[in-house]
Amino acid sequence: RRPQPSFPTISEEDKAKIGELMRKYCNWSDDAQPMQQESIVAQVDAEDVILHAPTGSGKTAVVAGPYVFPENKGRVTIFVSPLIALQEEMVTTFKEEYKLEAVAVNSSRKASLKQTMRVSDICEGKYSVVLISPEMLQTRRFIDGVLRDDEFYHRVLALVIDEAHTISHWGAHFRKKYSSLGVVRAFLPPKTSVVAMSASFTPRVRRDVIKKLHFGSEYHDIDEGNNRPNVAIVVRACHRQLSSFADLDFVIPSDVQQPSDIPPTFIYCDKKDEGDLIVDHLRNKLPPDLRELGVVRPFNASLSHHYRKNALQHFRAGNIRIMVCTDAAGMGCNIPNIEVVVQWKLPEKLSMFVQRAGRAARRRGMKGLAVLLVEPSAYTELPQDTAATASTSAASTSTARAKSSKKTTTRKSRAPAGYAKAHGRSRGRNADATANAIDRSIRMAVDDLAEDEGLIVLVQTGDCRRRVLADVF
Repeated sequence: RRPQPSFPTISEEDKAKIGELMRKYCNWSDDAQPMQQESIVAQVDAEDVILHAPTGSGKTAVVAGPYVFPENKGRVTIFVSPLIALQEEMVTTFKEEYKLEAVAVNSSRKASLKQTMRVSDICEGKYSVVLISPEMLQTRRFIDGVLRDDEFYHRVLALVIDEAHTISHWGAHFRKKYSSLGVVRAFLPPKTSVVAMSASFTPRVRRDVIKKLHFGSEYHDIDEGNNRPNVAIVVRACHRQLSSFADLDFVIPSDVQQPSDIPPTFIYCDKKDEGDLIVDHLRNKLPPDLRELGVVRPFNASLSHHYRKNALQHFRAGNIRIMVCTDAAGMGCNIPNIEVVVQWKLPEKLSMFVQRAGRAARRRGMKGLAVLLVEPSAYTELPQDTAATASTSAASTSTARAKSSKKTTTRKSRAPAGYAKAHGRSRGRNADATANAIDRSIRMAVDDLAEDEGLIVLVQTGDCRRRVLADVF
């Protein structure tokens, strides 16, 4: 095993000033937040961190922070990021906001480890931050060319995993290299800080991430929750035929005359083909003179990298007003001007909705709206294993406890008569408030082992949904 590299020591006095140093370095009006300060100093001290904080709360600054110390000049942070579009965006963010050279190593750059970005440039510390996917990080070419390189070994500062909940969500089936990220430690100096960041760590996912990244018994566990008080949360059933997409009509104002009349909106749809139909439907809702301006656009992984990059730029510029997205834009992309986020139909897990809702209102002082439009069947499905405890009364005030089997094939229980109406099935159907009545005394609890992480509870509870999110996360 290679020896532990030695680095210049940063004084305790300087580390204590990290909040002030970040303010001056980044030209902020305030000192760095406590969670940023703790995470930055932990990296300098070669200690592991698991950081749970809301979207838009400044987790990127955690990666840039160690470089305010001159002693870290020439050192390199490996920043694992799941999506090419996000990697490319972060390269720009590090350069423009933090004055750091960064590079994305991904499949969009065919010669990424040969010509465009020579291996020697990475190993010699030309880039402070190397953004890379877990798959590319664990390729034989990157391991042999970079991780096994002695000069790079003596420059490594930290391994940071962004959107680290994907280690648990994707590692088993979808993108298996997420579950093996912990083995990268074997190629790094023994005392290298590993930082796992996300806005959606449930207790179960947190435990899984800690295990798979091989955290020891001592690490920094920073939990800021993920509440975004500036984003209103609305959950409604679809009241019109799902195939008509008419429940989405509200995103286009009835009196629209020009593109700027439409609030900047992201609509998330988990099926690409359905997303294309939504694009067509919304375009047809526009006045004829606006339909060919590209105001409504799709955004998904099947589209070229060039298209997606340009689409994000046009959305920021205000040329595109509505983006119909799959998860390709669900994580991390920092677009500050999104006013409305809509999730069309139930996603697989609650954390998916939280991540997507977190795209809204990221600009300081801005308010946003996150809407979850669900199938009517979401109100007739009991949270798993609660059939025995749920009341058969429509106006039941008893608490239904959400239990789930560890098997994902558990048969779903159907709710008794009157259950759906009491739990909000009719909300939004009529202007008459009494017709939309919900039993607000219904307070549903969440089992932290539930496969959907409490998504059905969020939909059906009669009390505050922020309470549900606080219980889950």
